[in-house]
Amino acid sequence: MHLAMSNLISMVEETKFQVQVSYYEVYMERCYDLLEDKCTEVTVLEDSDGKIQLRGLSQASQSSILHRVSTSISSHIIFCINHIS
Repeated sequence: MHLAMSNLISMVEETKFQVQVSYYEVYMERCYDLLEDKCTEVTVLEDSDGKIQLRGLSQASQSSILHRVSTSISSHIIFCINHIS
């Protein structure tokens, strides 16, 4: 996972795009923000259209993400990239 994130971030940095990334884990029907020091639980909401919202999920710039993420091999970890410009 860490190598894949490194490669994705390297590819983004070669472009002029700016992105924000989130890194979270779904475990036992709960969602945890892995960018926070204490792996804070995130509130999962579903709107009337069935779209899932994660309230309280932190985001970081692509340049600061790699030193903040663990090298965990859990299959429940999600790395999300959001284009901002």
